Amino acid sequence: AADLAVEVLTTKGSLDHGRIFRAFLSRQGGPEALAKALGSKKLKADTARVGIRIAETRRQPGDSQGPESRLIEALRLAGGLGDEAQRFSPAELEKLAAEVVKLGDPARGEAIYRSSSLACQKCHAIGGAGGLVGPDLSSIGTTAQLDYLVDSIFDPNKAIKENYHSTSVVTRDGRVLTGIRLRETPAELVLRDSDGREIPIRRSNIVRAAMGGSLMPSGLTRSLTRAELRDLVRFLSEIGKIGNYSVGKESTARRWRVLEKAPVGFEAGAKSVIGGPGDAGLSWIPAYSRVSGVLPLSALPGGSKKGTGYAWCQLRVVTSGDLRLALNSIGGLKLWVGGKEIRLEAGKSHSGLLQLPVGVHPVLFRVDLGKRSEGIRCVVDALPGSRGRAQFVVGS
Repeated sequence: AADLAVEVLTTKGSLDHGRIFRAFLSRQGGPEALAKALGSKKLKADTARVGIRIAETRRQPGDSQGPESRLIEALRLAGGLGDEAQRFSPAELEKLAAEVVKLGDPARGEAIYRSSSLACQKCHAIGGAGGLVGPDLSSIGTTAQLDYLVDSIFDPNKAIKENYHSTSVVTRDGRVLTGIRLRETPAELVLRDSDGREIPIRRSNIVRAAMGGSLMPSGLTRSLTRAELRDLVRFLSEIGKIGNYSVGKESTARRWRVLEKAPVGFEAGAKSVIGGPGDAGLSWIPAYSRVSGVLPLSALPGGSKKGTGYAWCQLRVVTSGDLRLALNSIGGLKLWVGGKEIRLEAGKSHSGLLQLPVGVHPVLFRVDLGKRSEGIRCVVDALPGSRGRAQFVVGS
């Protein structure tokens, strides 16, 4: 299969080459076979970078001779890449830290953090919303110095937070499985992989298991300009501090799914939506609020144009009673909760009133993009004297 895979990797087009690399890296002997098949072949630099990024997550720290390391070297040669790792001397770190404080823009940095090219939210959560493979970043600005942030970005294996080392498992049927150790029993080990999936492995099927490094690949941010790096580090350094980047204690909708394309007649069927992302014929894609709790309109497909967008989240009611969804504004919005349209009231609180039974309920917003210029911030709280308690579902 390796020779055929290299033929595909060298073709033009927008194929998901990452699936090929993951397939070979998940089998014993796969990295060696792919490295051998690459031989003197040439790959596009970006294709090689994808393979290197995935192989880095499987490589054991300090292992420069293992199969993953040999594949990385073969990919560097095929893609015409050198050792692109960026390292900073103490003097360079001090200079960069001064630039971050003086020139870094946290708003631009948040946009870089949220970009699809870095996909930070795939592994890291803020306010509980996002991936669970890496540490939650809700208070990182209050606990980490600038030099630590830079090191964490460029050399993730230098200082790995406790409980976030990867574990690599080889099974009797030849699979190589890598992830964060999630839980274990005498009979089973459960890993969480880089896509957030839980992988149960019977202990009787494990040939060997070894602790690895960080699942965050080295060099993930090597494509950033100096200015972009300053902005990203400044943003991270502000998270959790009092001000615009404080997560806050309110239960705010942060984990969303947005509808890629609304089918004809979708709104008429809004009452039945609403089983969510798995509904047949509906393509929901993940989206996350900013640290401020606002889901930007740009997160909606076509969000910068006139038209209609749909965003969906989940509300978990712990104790039934009178509740209120407080919004930053109601302009251009329609709202359904559990399939029932909710009347929105303008005023100081811009709210919708609810009374829901215990359980998890879908919350669907219809956004008229021609009538709304700001994103959506939605907070749930109980009315005075009510026993109602609820919170928005977070995670990835």
